[in-house]
Amino acid sequence: LCNDFPENGKIWMRRFKIARRQRRYREAREILNEALKHIPGNAILWQAWADLEKSLGRHVVARKLFKKGKEANPHLPSIYNSWGAMERSLGDIRTARRLFKEGLKQNPESPRLLLSLGILEDTQGSTEYAKTLLSKGLSIEPANPHLHHAMAVLEFKRGNSRTARESLRRAVGVDAGYTNAWLAWGQLEESEGNIEMACEKYREGTKARNGKGTVQLWQAWARLEEKRENGRLALNLYSKATKLFPDDVHLLLEQSKLHEKRGEIAMAFSTMEKALAVAKYDPYVYQCLGLLHARQHHYGKSREVFAKGIEMATKGRSNLVRKGEIVGKIGDREIANLMGTWAILEDKRGNIEEARDLFLRAVAQDGRQAWLWRLVADFEARNGDFLVARHYYARAVNANGSDGATWSAWGHFELNNGDEERGQFYLNRGAELESLRTIRAGKKDAERPLARPWVRE
Repeated sequence: LCNDFPENGKIWMRRFKIARRQRRYREAREILNEALKHIPGNAILWQAWADLEKSLGRHVVARKLFKKGKEANPHLPSIYNSWGAMERSLGDIRTARRLFKEGLKQNPESPRLLLSLGILEDTQGSTEYAKTLLSKGLSIEPANPHLHHAMAVLEFKRGNSRTARESLRRAVGVDAGYTNAWLAWGQLEESEGNIEMACEKYREGTKARNGKGTVQLWQAWARLEEKRENGRLALNLYSKATKLFPDDVHLLLEQSKLHEKRGEIAMAFSTMEKALAVAKYDPYVYQCLGLLHARQHHYGKSREVFAKGIEMATKGRSNLVRKGEIVGKIGDREIANLMGTWAILEDKRGNIEEARDLFLRAVAQDGRQAWLWRLVADFEARNGDFLVARHYYARAVNANGSDGATWSAWGHFELNNGDEERGQFYLNRGAELESLRTIRAGKKDAERPLARPWVRE
């Protein structure tokens, strides 16, 4: 068909989507490249290619393609929206704002661009301007659930829970299948202590999308039931969720941890093996499985799992690079975390040289994490190499000078080694930073104000 109708963009797009869905990215690029030789003015195809490269982490290439698309059709709002969203996700707020505003000059009544700019301004503290943008979007498209949801988040951050509820009610009123609104509503009620109401909203959300809901809704509901000590119900929810989303590894990991918490060790291992089958290159899965073995005193098996995890993660990353697929999911940080976890195990078991080797491999893999440098410094301090320990504390501070725990650990180290003035200075600095962190922890997260804190093992 493409040969018969080379200027029909819909046919080319259909071929491209099939290749992309099947992760045949090289072929997908070739399809678009050929299509644009015939119809170089088709901005939608340029954007499709840019969105592909964006999803694969190839941001420089994506920018060039977005620019081509904008030149082909400067009136297409989705190009400005997608390009601006990419820049925002990369932390370039100024460029994102410029793109959204540029798009609105071309399309002053685009609800999508009003929404994107409104959310950006809200997260940057310009609440009134954000509300004006969202209100304008709703005046143009009052049945837009995304705009009602964004307004609810804005009002919640301002402390207006009742108004936020009304916005969420409108969101699900115009689209009962809009799962983000059900999730946000459940989280709002949970944060207000209305636990039964929160469960009801999560339950309603899981009925959306023909009874499938989303992973996040099932996860939030199961975690809340676990928090309420309804372990059996939480496990039932995880079981239903994993049947609906069999490839979601984090559902399986959390289910495994709950089995372990309840003393159902065989089920914990069985579920962890399912997670490994789903994500055989993910170092975090090996980290969880290795720790599960360690807690059962299977130290030899734990070491085997950690070693296999490092091998598979390294192999998986190189495979992804060769195929041109997403490379960011398995990075130095994840592999370094696995090495650090193994090092802690060897340290606790009294295997000093093995632990030192693993700690050094971890910081060589990723030297940007303060907590890893601090662990190495603490390790060397316990083992009497004070000069090396001091050097590693300095490396930890260089990696993250705002980490109060590092300054405090360094301060205690100096005090224990007779340098009272330096030790007290570092302790004071650590206490100051911890106080700031505590104050900030009490504030709502500008990006995700309704999200609960979640710390990985």
